[in-house]
Amino acid sequence: MRKVVSILFLLFCLVLCGQSVDFGKSARDFSTSGDEGTRAVYHSQSGVLELGTRFQNEGSRRACWDLPVSLDLNKIAGVRFRVRFLNADLASQLDFFIRMDGVWLRAAISPQTNGKWEEFVISKASFMPEGSGQFSWRHCDCIRFAAWRGSPGECAIHLAALDFIPANVSLAIIRSGFGTKVSENSRKEALRYAKNLGEVLVSGGIYPAVIDEQDVTQAILKQYRCVALPGGEFTSDNTVNQLTAYLRQGGRISGFYNLPPRLANAMQLPAGKFLKSSSLPQPITQLQTNGGATFKQNCNALLAVTASPSENLKFRAYWVDATGHKTPYPAIVQTPYGFWMTYVYLNQDPGKALPVLAAFFEDFVPGLRKAGAEQLVKLAKFALGNAGAGDHTVAKKHLARAQERQQSKDYPGVVAATSALIGALADEGLHVATTGTSSGNSKEMRGAWIRSGTGLPGENWWKTLRRLKIAQYNAIFPHFLSPHAAAWPSKTITGRLVNAKEDVVAECTAAGASLGIQVHAWVQVLSIADASETTKNAFAKAGRLQKKANSQTVPWLCPTQRENRMLMAQAVAELARKYDLAGIQLDMLRYESSNACYCEHCKAAFQRFAGHALVQWPQCTHEKEKSAWEAFRIHQITALAQELSKAIRGARPKIQVSAAVYSNLNDAKKNVGQDWVEWLQKGIVDFVSPMDYRPSVALFQGDLTRQRADAGQFANRIRPGIGLTVNNLSKEELQRQIQAVRAAGMEGFILFELTHGSEL
Repeated sequence: MRKVVSILFLLFCLVLCGQSVDFGKSARDFSTSGDEGTRAVYHSQSGVLELGTRFQNEGSRRACWDLPVSLDLNKIAGVRFRVRFLNADLASQLDFFIRMDGVWLRAAISPQTNGKWEEFVISKASFMPEGSGQFSWRHCDCIRFAAWRGSPGECAIHLAALDFIPANVSLAIIRSGFGTKVSENSRKEALRYAKNLGEVLVSGGIYPAVIDEQDVTQAILKQYRCVALPGGEFTSDNTVNQLTAYLRQGGRISGFYNLPPRLANAMQLPAGKFLKSSSLPQPITQLQTNGGATFKQNCNALLAVTASPSENLKFRAYWVDATGHKTPYPAIVQTPYGFWMTYVYLNQDPGKALPVLAAFFEDFVPGLRKAGAEQLVKLAKFALGNAGAGDHTVAKKHLARAQERQQSKDYPGVVAATSALIGALADEGLHVATTGTSSGNSKEMRGAWIRSGTGLPGENWWKTLRRLKIAQYNAIFPHFLSPHAAAWPSKTITGRLVNAKEDVVAECTAAGASLGIQVHAWVQVLSIADASETTKNAFAKAGRLQKKANSQTVPWLCPTQRENRMLMAQAVAELARKYDLAGIQLDMLRYESSNACYCEHCKAAFQRFAGHALVQWPQCTHEKEKSAWEAFRIHQITALAQELSKAIRGARPKIQVSAAVYSNLNDAKKNVGQDWVEWLQKGIVDFVSPMDYRPSVALFQGDLTRQRADAGQFANRIRPGIGLTVNNLSKEELQRQIQAVRAAGMEGFILFELTHGSEL
C-alpha cells in the first residue's frame, strides 16, 4: 500500500467578480462517488479540505468530488490552481469539470512536479464539452474534481482554494462551432483551434477572456481592445453582425484561416485561394516573421494571398518550406483593423510561437507582453519558493535572469528564463543528469514512429533516416500496412497507402541497413478509420466491421471473424517474407472500445465460450455475464496476436514482433481486451510499447512505475512510447522523459511521432 497521496491547494477563497466559495463552509455540501473511503473532510487548523479515496484493483475506475455552486463564468480567462501532488503516479488521470445547463466540460490537470507546490492556470479554452447539448457559461451549477485509478492505494486531494480568474489583458478569444447545424467533426476542430491559441497564450502569462459564440454580445465585445477568432465555422449571421459592428466601433480582430467574407472585407483583407501544401514542390513546415523569428507549423493547406502589400496592407510573416526556403505566400497579414494568419494555429512549437504571437497581439493590445512577463515572474518566484530543501542554485540563476529581462522589457527573455527555471526544478526531481539522446547503452532502442510510408514529406527515406542517424536514433517505425491498404504492391491487400511508383518499403530497408537503423513496420491491425468512405462501406456491407450494442457499425474489423484474421495474417506474413525488416509492430490490436463488438459472430462465439445459452443479449454482458464477457474479449485479441505473431515468425524466424498497447494494463484488459503482459509472458511479442503520452515527467514516471509492477520479470521488455508531438514536448521535457525511462531500467523508447521540425 502506498503512502497517502495529497493535492494541497494554498489557502484563499474562490473569488470571481464578487462570487466566492468558502471551502470550509462547503465541505458538507460535497457529494462523492468511487470506492469505499471516498470522502470530503475539512481540516480547520490547516485550512485544507481533504478529498480522499482508496483505489482498489477491482474497484471503481474513478473517484469524484462534486460541489454545487452558482457562478457566472462568462468572461473568465481560466482556472488557477496552487497545488502540490504527492505520489501522482497512483492516479492515471486527474480532471477538473464544470457543469452548465446540464452539460459537463472537462479539462485535464497536469502536474509538472511530484511532491512540490506549483501554480498553474488552465485556459477556459481548454474545457471541452462532453456531449453536444447547448449551454451558457453564465449558468455554472457544479464543479467536480476527478481522479482516475492508476494503481491501488490511498489517495487524498487536499484543497485550500482555486481561482476562476478574469482576463489580465484586453483580449478575448471567441470559440465557435456550437450550432446544431455544425457537424461533429467541425465542432471538434473549432474547439481544438481555440484550445491551441488559449493554451499557448496562458503558457506565457497572458490570460485572455474566452467567450463562446452563443454568449457574444456588443456589451461584452466592447470591453476588449481586440478579439481573436482562432478558426471554425460561425453558426449564425448574428455573430458576424456583432463582430462587424465591433470593428466599426474601434475594436480590432485577429483572425485565423477562413474568416467570413463580410468580416474579411470589413478588415480590408485581401482574398486568399485555398492551396494544399501537398501541391507545392516542398511541404510547408514553418512560419517566419520579417525579423527572422520562426516556429514550426506543418500546414496541410493555406489561403494563398497574391495581392501586393501597401501602406495599409502589410505582410508581416511568410510560410517556409521543408528546405528552409521562404515561399511567396504571406503567413500573417496586417491591416489597421487587425491581423490575419492564413492558416489555423497548430500549437506544434509553443515555446517559439509564444513570443511571435504575443508581439502581433501587442500591436493592438498595448501592455500585453508586460502583463505576461509580470505573471511569469510571479509563477517563477512561487515555484522556487516552494521547491523544498536544497540550494536550487541553477533555478535561482534563472529567476535572477527572468527579473533582469523583465526590467529591460525583454518578454522573450522572460519566457526563456522562467521556462528554464521550471525545467531546472523538474530536473532536480529526476536525480538523473540529462545528457542527451545517447545513453552509452548499446542495447537501448531509440526509435520514432512516422505516419508516412515514404519518409518525411518532401524527402526520401535516405534523407529522413540520415536525420535520425545524426540525432543518434537507431530505429524507425513507418506505417506500412493497414487492413485496407499497403505501402507496397501487395498480393493480399489491394489498396495502396502511398502513390510512389518505387518500392518504398525496399528503399526504407535498404537505407536502414546502410545507416545502421532498424526498420520496424508499423501495422494497423483492425482499424480502418482512415480508409475512404467507399472502403468502409464495402467492409460494412460484407458484415466484417465491429458493432456497438445498438448495432451501429464502427470502422474496425471484428477480430472474431475468421476472414478478418486470415486477411491480416496473410498480409503480415507477406510483408515479413518480402522485406528484410528488423521487426513488425502490431498496433490497434484491440477492440475499438468497451462498447464493441456485438455482431452476430461475436454473439455466437461468446455463447460457445460461456458454454450456455445467453439470456437478454447484449445486456447480459454488463450484468451476469460481465466477467465471462471480459475474459472472452481478452481471449479473442490474444488469439489474434498469436496468429499474427506465428505468421510473421513463420515467414522470417529471426524478426522481432512487438505491439503498441494501452498505457494502463487494467483498463486495456477491461475496455479493449488487450492483456499485453500475457503476450510478454507467452512470448507472443518480443517487446511492447505502451503509449505513455504525458505532458510532464511527473505523470510519465507514474506510468513507468505502474508498468514495471504489472510486467514483473518482463519489465525490461517494455519500450515506452513518448508523446513528443501529442503534447508538444519541448526538447528539455523530452530529455527528462528519456532520462526517466533510463532511470526505470528500460532499454529503449519510441517517440510519437517524427515530423518536420521534431525536437529530437
